[in-house]
Amino acid sequence: MQYFIGLTFQSRYLQFQKLDSFRSRYDSKYNRSNTTYLTLVPPFELPSMNKNQFHQWIEELQEEIDGQLHGLSDVGQTTFEGIDFQDGERHLLFLKPKISIDMNFVLELLESSVKVIGGIQKSKLKRDESDHLYFPIGRFDNFLDLHTALEEAKCEFSIPFQLHNKDIVLFERGPKQWLATHHLFSYASEQDKDWGSDFHRFSQGEPRK
Repeated sequence: MQYFIGLTFQSRYLQFQKLDSFRSRYDSKYNRSNTTYLTLVPPFELPSMNKNQFHQWIEELQEEIDGQLHGLSDVGQTTFEGIDFQDGERHLLFLKPKISIDMNFVLELLESSVKVIGGIQKSKLKRDESDHLYFPIGRFDNFLDLHTALEEAKCEFSIPFQLHNKDIVLFERGPKQWLATHHLFSYASEQDKDWGSDFHRFSQGEPRK
């Protein structure tokens, strides 16, 4: 069985909807998952784990990520600082995310955990490269189509822009799609934070904004 770990985003915001629409037009792998995500740990296999070991690993990973991110106010969004492309065998258009120090610690935690449990990866992230993460938004058969989409992306997206994080998720390869099977960490939405703040003021006898 193949897995990967990804970061999903809240879909109710305009920037997400614009990005999702762009990917639906230009990314040939758009339908391989029903969730838009940024890959944190690329696909790996766990050949030596039984079911009990797997669930124990999930629980430990959830606790470790929560210990790293819980209560931090500056990790709820991901900033994308540029649009770039790769030309060659693959004509790829992608966004370049800025990774915070805290999120970088989480990346190291995830990669180390997969390695410790005997995960086998076909491709490996290079930790000495600061721009090792990228967010594909288009895949093309030729450079002309890539160039056309690049110019359109420059018009549609005001760089830099932010997406609101939703969950860190373990995906499992299904017959036709990658399926989000285990939530490792959930971010509190800004709406939830505002509601919680309003509830506290209301409980103290203060008027709701």
